[in-house]
Amino acid sequence: MRRLLLAVAVCGLLPISATAADWPTFHGDNSRQGNDSGDPGLANPAAAWTSPQLDGQLYAEPLVVGDQVVAATENNTVYSLDAGSGTVQWSTHLGAPRTTAIICGDIKPQGITSTPVVDGGNVYVVANIQTGPSSFFFELASLSLATGAVNWTANIDPPDNSNPSGVTWSTEALTMEDRGALLVTDSRVFVPMGGNDGDCGSYHGYVVSYPEAGPGAGSLAWWASTEVDAGDSQGADWAAGGLSVDPAGFLYVGTGNSNHTSSNDRYDYSDGVIKLDPQSLAPGAPLDYFAPSTWAQDNAGDADLGSTTPLQLPNGRIFEVGKSGTGYLLNSAALGHIGGQVAAHQVCHANHDAAFGTLAYAGGIVYVGCSDGLAAVQLSCGDDDFAPLWYQTAAVANHPPTVAGGLVWSVSSGGGQLLGFSAGTGALAHSLPITGSTHFTTPTAADALLLVAGGTRVDAFAGDPPPAASGPDTSSTATPTASRYQPLSPYRVLDTRAASCAQCDGGALGPGETRTIQVGGYAPPGFTGATVPTSATAVVLNVTGVDDCVGTYLTVFPAGGAVPPTSSLNPGPGQVIPNLVTVALGTSGGSPGYVGIFNAAGSIDVVADVEGYYQSGGSGSAGELHALSPPVRVCDTRGTEPANPCNGGGAQPLGPGESRLVAVADGPTGVIAHGDASAVVLNLTAVGGTAGTYLTVYPPAASGSAPPTCGSPPLASNLNLPAYAVQPNRVIAQVTEYQGTGYVCVFNDLGSIDVVLDVDGWFGNGSDSGGALFYASNPFRVCDTRGGSGTPCAGGTLGPGEVLPLPVAGAGPLPAAGMVALAANFTAVAGSSPTFLSVYPDASTPPATSDLNSGPGQIIANLGIVAVAPDGIIDILNDLGSIDVVVDAVGWFA
Repeated sequence: MRRLLLAVAVCGLLPISATAADWPTFHGDNSRQGNDSGDPGLANPAAAWTSPQLDGQLYAEPLVVGDQVVAATENNTVYSLDAGSGTVQWSTHLGAPRTTAIICGDIKPQGITSTPVVDGGNVYVVANIQTGPSSFFFELASLSLATGAVNWTANIDPPDNSNPSGVTWSTEALTMEDRGALLVTDSRVFVPMGGNDGDCGSYHGYVVSYPEAGPGAGSLAWWASTEVDAGDSQGADWAAGGLSVDPAGFLYVGTGNSNHTSSNDRYDYSDGVIKLDPQSLAPGAPLDYFAPSTWAQDNAGDADLGSTTPLQLPNGRIFEVGKSGTGYLLNSAALGHIGGQVAAHQVCHANHDAAFGTLAYAGGIVYVGCSDGLAAVQLSCGDDDFAPLWYQTAAVANHPPTVAGGLVWSVSSGGGQLLGFSAGTGALAHSLPITGSTHFTTPTAADALLLVAGGTRVDAFAGDPPPAASGPDTSSTATPTASRYQPLSPYRVLDTRAASCAQCDGGALGPGETRTIQVGGYAPPGFTGATVPTSATAVVLNVTGVDDCVGTYLTVFPAGGAVPPTSSLNPGPGQVIPNLVTVALGTSGGSPGYVGIFNAAGSIDVVADVEGYYQSGGSGSAGELHALSPPVRVCDTRGTEPANPCNGGGAQPLGPGESRLVAVADGPTGVIAHGDASAVVLNLTAVGGTAGTYLTVYPPAASGSAPPTCGSPPLASNLNLPAYAVQPNRVIAQVTEYQGTGYVCVFNDLGSIDVVLDVDGWFGNGSDSGGALFYASNPFRVCDTRGGSGTPCAGGTLGPGEVLPLPVAGAGPLPAAGMVALAANFTAVAGSSPTFLSVYPDASTPPATSDLNSGPGQIIANLGIVAVAPDGIIDILNDLGSIDVVVDAVGWFA
């Protein structure tokens, strides 16, 4: 078999068509990351509705489940609002809120202060209920989400009347409140508790749990901080985000300052991050803990770490920022006790009362609402450090942030505006008026809505509707025009790395950022060769993502339009990976010749090299495509294959710095073009290099009556790969004719490496006949076999040896008849084993070549130009294991 197998695995991201995503708990889920990645329309929201005035102040974050918005007030009333209009669907009052005997604090009345949680069709909420002039209790209630009917209630005051501190619940209850959000895990509801503002009285910080099924299903359980000796107290569990849960199911709580303020005092689990077992919650020592080495002086200075909720990050990391403004990166497997952080740096410019509520995370970046600005810090690739990315003080947003639509959303310090900032740069993008806010208000983002609890009302903002799962975005391109291909000697039009800058203004692309670059009419400094004219209809670019830390996807699309729900390449963490992209040119500021590049996550450098372009007009057959079926292998430097022009029966890998002259058309190649080829469509596969390297395919220089020579390669690349990898990429390469044979050159930078070249077709030079013209379109998704994708092939994961017949004729803007070949980006998604994919016309014999080589768990893409059978169907063959496939069309030939 000639196909190639790959045995390395990386991870990445891939856009999936947006489906309804609820927000049933504080910041969306138990990680408390506050990231809504499924609503791209929230990049440009507009005012949708404001609810009627409710019966009390809203300190709890609104929740979204289906078509319901759940809001709770300090008057102990829970509301269900219609997500489409804000009208009240039902309301349930749970009893009189606490209005007297509030010794200290800044909330009056005190009713429902913490954010409820929705699970299993029920709303769980804690109400502070007054039963007499100086008597009250904390009631956990379960309500039906559908009707608001009360399922059950329970008194969850912890009967903590015998402990080393000597403080009983009856005493400390006078100064307690429930501020932190509720959480459900392990079939139990967890409730953090702490003191009122002002830290009056001898209270403790509590984490209380109760069975989700209610009375009779189990008993109340609790853990308490600051109970190590007589007189020990405080250490509240009070952050608005409440608790968080790691992937292993363990609980984490941030604790406040205590009355242990001397270095001679015993550490009492105050001013720290505490790890608890939800299945065995009990007083005493926790599973694990972290505290700053300055914990005692933090306690003395009211600079407690627990003013925010521990943020769960990938790869077993936790991030916490307290009132001091110092950020701590922790290892969840070993919190390190006192001074045991992985890394610590000042995050907020302020160093007192600096951060409150909770944090947000998206794509390798942590966002912190500081008292004097909004901070973004970038995690290192090894997840062992972090560094400042940006700090926004021009429009101060000191409330807890939320990420949605590629923007970071936070309420302004004055409480009158909802602010949206670029996730990558911090630039202010939106300022939306709201009716007000309370302490630590954080936006809710779900189901194409942004919600803010403002005073006694909920303000809603609606985003643009998500694009259709199948079908084109035609916002920036007119009806596709027949175009001819013009090959060029490769040259660089984008390199965001400062050391080799080409249109590098703005540096690396940040998360959710779209960069617009000029291609038509742009010539790099010092380049004297032919370039893409502004009149071009589409351009062929080799796009490379460089050293992304977190895994992302890039989408290249016509400038001036919306980002389509497609991908062009999928770099995994730390990868340098390319893909050939064919993209219609759009406009910028009314000028033609531009493309947009969207980055989904993290911060990534991008390089783009031009290989050629399509242009309308002309006559004859120049620039028309002749698709081959099956493809023809013209080069394999390994000695294991039958003799071909590259090995001559023996292994001849490319050495370091070597350029190899390769015949790709006519002569001994098996590709019959009769000397009419101006360019060939190649699948270039690099196999097992001894060093990390890059490969460049380029036209050789003609030498009159002598064979062409390779000379020096251009500043461009087609493949960038680490040592020992097997990696393919499509190339459209200009050829040089000599004595009836067309040649290209292949350059290898470092080490020794084998290469394989398969010819999929060729473009005519005008002396041929019978070719096909190209019609460019906006990228659109034809197929996504992942479940829930919304495409016709959803749920059709390919098994070993399975062939997927994919109808393409008539899909979206593709013609129902007359299509000769399809231009599409094919992406292999998370296969279970090393495999290859082959794409070919329906009902044909599978070719002895491959289009994609994928390792277990890998996400990798390759542009394909595949002949379409008369029935309008192409076939996709998977060799081994199970794998999902995504097909994003970019145009067709007819």
